[in-house]
Amino acid sequence: MDGTILEGVADGLPEFKQTWGIAPDQLVVPNLPRLPDAARAAFMALEERVAAESILREGVCELLQILKDQQFHTALLTNNSSLSAKTVLEKHQISFDLVLSRDTAAMKPAPDMLHAALKHFSLLAHHAVMIGDTRHDVGAARAAGLRCYLMSEPWNTDLEDHNTTRVAGISGLRKMLAI
Repeated sequence: MDGTILEGVADGLPEFKQTWGIAPDQLVVPNLPRLPDAARAAFMALEERVAAESILREGVCELLQILKDQQFHTALLTNNSSLSAKTVLEKHQISFDLVLSRDTAAMKPAPDMLHAALKHFSLLAHHAVMIGDTRHDVGAARAAGLRCYLMSEPWNTDLEDHNTTRVAGISGLRKMLAI
């Protein structure tokens, strides 16, 4: 969700990680159990604030409409909470056929969300693609056997390989998908 359908923003996450001793390349959520209640509450508030202030990437609404018109299935698979996903979807008035979050499946890079989506839509992995922006998305796609397209960002310059392609925004994604 963040960095894929939403613009990347300075959201306070690096400062949160530094304050609570989480390495910059680590996800916050797996570290929450070892943190005090105050840190967990601060993270939930940060995540909700970021969702409420989010900015949709240019072209997302048009892409979702094209996919719907062409009868493609869409799924939002996010390591964010269900609450922050709901906030984003309502704020931007967009929808997906399926929404899975860390509250409903194991977080990426585990392939569980992708497997659940494939099962939900009765699809084989080679009939689906993953669109993301992080190494966790690449790892999940690789583990589930899906082709992965990454929104081109400074943090993923080293992730392109035979199964992963970086794309320049939604327009670049549309070109790669030929839609």
